Amino acid sequence: AMSRDISIWSTSTRPVDDGQEVDLQRLFHEAKARIGWTLDTQLGIYPSEEKNVFSAGYLPHKSLVSVSRGFLKISEGEQVALLMHELIKIRNGSTSLLGFCQGMTYGLNLYFARILALLLGTTFLTSEGETSSSNPERVVNLITTLFLTLFGSLLVFHLSRRRQSAADRE
Repeated sequence: AMSRDISIWSTSTRPVDDGQEVDLQRLFHEAKARIGWTLDTQLGIYPSEEKNVFSAGYLPHKSLVSVSRGFLKISEGEQVALLMHELIKIRNGSTSLLGFCQGMTYGLNLYFARILALLLGTTFLTSEGETSSSNPERVVNLITTLFLTLFGSLLVFHLSRRRQSAADRE
């Protein structure tokens, strides 16, 4: 639910208000009109010379499309195409789906890693009165977290690429 705010904070995105960056706002509204987008989507600019645009947000009406300073230097046709691409990803639910999948994947990874560590760690007990063997439990927790996170990352990457390809085709 915080993906839009975290994106703004982490990239130092400055929201574009009325009267600022008039050409960019015109292109943004043109891109919205071309795909039939009626919801209010926040537009922002972040200070980077790379030519990039990204979208974030857990709900379509609470989403953000942020462009870099370098993005402003490419042609208007390319700008509209890239803005449409990001808006299509928001419309299709890709940004909210991926945010949900990432949160669930990593949350479940930590949960399963700790459960496995507790179960496997208790097998190393030396007497019945002990509560847990902390060193084996820590090692198992570290190993399972590493492998489950790697697997989760590959799963989210695959899903992300599929959603990106679908937005590219559209």
